[in-house]
Amino acid sequence: MLSLPDGFDTAPAAPAAPPQGAPDTSGLHRELCGHRRGDTMGHRYLLAELGRRSDEFLLDELRSEQLSPDAVDLVLEELGRPPRLQARHPDTRHALCAEVLKRNLYFAQQSPGGPEATLSRAATAERAARVFQWAVAPLARDEQYRSDLRELFYRMSRERHATTGNWLWQTFVEPENGQVPDLPPDLWSQLLRDAFRNAATPTVPPSPGSDTRAVQAHHRTPRVLRKGRPVRADRRPAGPGSPS
Repeated sequence: MLSLPDGFDTAPAAPAAPPQGAPDTSGLHRELCGHRRGDTMGHRYLLAELGRRSDEFLLDELRSEQLSPDAVDLVLEELGRPPRLQARHPDTRHALCAEVLKRNLYFAQQSPGGPEATLSRAATAERAARVFQWAVAPLARDEQYRSDLRELFYRMSRERHATTGNWLWQTFVEPENGQVPDLPPDLWSQLLRDAFRNAATPTVPPSPGSDTRAVQAHHRTPRVLRKGRPVRADRRPAGPGSPS
């Protein structure tokens, strides 16, 4: 049996310890998975910790799909900070755009913390417009996102919620940063076509069983002249002995 030279150890190598001073990513991930909006101290702690991490780390956290809805908001808030936007690598920019479009991350998921932990309609629209502006709008001309944007606008055109209208206005009419997204012409046409169609369609149809007499009064059968006096066209002529 062959023997190894002195100095060689046949025992399995122990797992390498993380470099001294390296951040504890597993602990931060657990904190993000359990975070709720009402936790003020946890909110401040996570914001500070996320500010120390790279774009790649934050992107991996989003891709895990394990974060609480409120933690997703925190990660997106950090990713949208101007210093990060200016220094972001193009590959990471495209990866974030694809992730936001794929999972509709511009609209926050419902938080399980109750009504007090849920964003208001106005805040929801502002958040959605802000995320779209930094994550999607700069790459809206890229052909690889054309079908995703077309599907997004199609869905939005069929949403009659007030939040959707506010989002469209704050994204494409009066964006917060003053920069209207540079959409391809066919997508602009789709947005305008859907906007005109929705403007011509009643948003609240009459409820079943409602009193329609007021409506019917505006749609009477036209009157025509008969023997010198106007009568209703749907009224039968008076016969012999009939009351006039």
